[in-house]
Amino acid sequence: MRKIALLGLCMLLVTTAVFSAGGREEAPQKFEVLYFVGGMGQMADYAVEKLRQNNPNVTVELEYNHRAHDVLRNKMMTGDTPDVFMINKGLYSHYGAIAEGLLGSVEYILDAPTYDGTGTLRDRIVSTNLEGIGLVDGTHYLIPEVSYLGGLWYNEKMFNDLGITVPETWEQFIEACEILKNNGITPLGYLGDFAHEYPLSYFFLPMLVGLDPQGYADIQNLVPGAWQTDAVSEVLSRIEYMRDNGYIWPPSVAAGIEVQMELVRGNIGFYPCGSWLHAEMQDSWPEDFVLRFIPVPTKTASGGTNYVFTTDLVGSVPAEPRNREMTIEYYQYLLSDPDTIAKTITANQFVMPLVGFAEDFGHLLPAPVTSAVQAVDDNPTFTSMWGLWYSELPNEAGNAINALVAGNITADQFIQRMERASERIRNDDDIPKYVF
Repeated sequence: MRKIALLGLCMLLVTTAVFSAGGREEAPQKFEVLYFVGGMGQMADYAVEKLRQNNPNVTVELEYNHRAHDVLRNKMMTGDTPDVFMINKGLYSHYGAIAEGLLGSVEYILDAPTYDGTGTLRDRIVSTNLEGIGLVDGTHYLIPEVSYLGGLWYNEKMFNDLGITVPETWEQFIEACEILKNNGITPLGYLGDFAHEYPLSYFFLPMLVGLDPQGYADIQNLVPGAWQTDAVSEVLSRIEYMRDNGYIWPPSVAAGIEVQMELVRGNIGFYPCGSWLHAEMQDSWPEDFVLRFIPVPTKTASGGTNYVFTTDLVGSVPAEPRNREMTIEYYQYLLSDPDTIAKTITANQFVMPLVGFAEDFGHLLPAPVTSAVQAVDDNPTFTSMWGLWYSELPNEAGNAINALVAGNITADQFIQRMERASERIRNDDDIPKYVF
């Protein structure tokens, strides 16, 4: 069984940086960078710009694509895999690709010197992020490039105008929902077209881990009966209560990006999403819209904790790189060149998992993203490896949430559905298993 360390890991990394051995590689004719289009914007622009400036004899190609996962698969089949690629984790099985030998080790990148030569790129990445994703059998296969925070977003001005106290408990959240409803505003809407992510990771799972951290870990670890707990039943009961009281925007179950416009227009009070929201909708916010972030209000008078969901977007390289030196150079710019990082953050408005990020670049973040960072300072965080390991399970959970909200299944049927899905994965010996 493959094992990876995720939580509570502290390591002292002492590394000797070796840039290359046996002389410089022969320069390639081209260098390809492929990124999916998402909330991180066009984050490769400035690193690629410097790569082109310093490699004038190489054609450096940069592609952004909403279906980058399909582009990557096709290129892999023809043997023309891009040199660097970032693919949506919800649409591509990174761990499946690692098991099949399609993704290469990134140890040579991590061991390379930083842009200023004062350390290694490994030293620049926050150790818990680096050890928390892509570490298989002691080898790193993924590079954390962007960190996102997930929870609930709302319009602070609207709440102030309506006299709504920003909720910290479930009871306060329901009180806020009732005030919103009485003022003709649907309390919560979500992107049901991506139910495996938005309502699951930014609403359902934060409540679950806040009520029962061990039970949440058991679900990640495919423990039999992990879905049949009081905490799962409580979360489902809360969602049913919201559904039955008209607190959930009915079109949510099939909604795409239009749900975000409903938030912008003031028709929805709370929206579960990641910290890319402000940048993704930056041309749509009215002047009087004050976007702010809170963790999902999970705790009650009897217990519980509010958690902030965190996840990293990760870069990968092929199993057989065409040119290691240019790959290293790309990441030297992206992760350790202050000028490139500052331009990237200013343009794309996200957090990067870099040591000293808040001190060095935090001032470049807009207020909405800063409010999410503040929530991390005030509350514990959690992550999910489920989708990376067993993509069928979050997809099944997202579909089940939609079915529950639509009234097509009961809470008990939801639980049975997820138990069966977990059992299928657990009993499939062809699927590598991991430990959370």
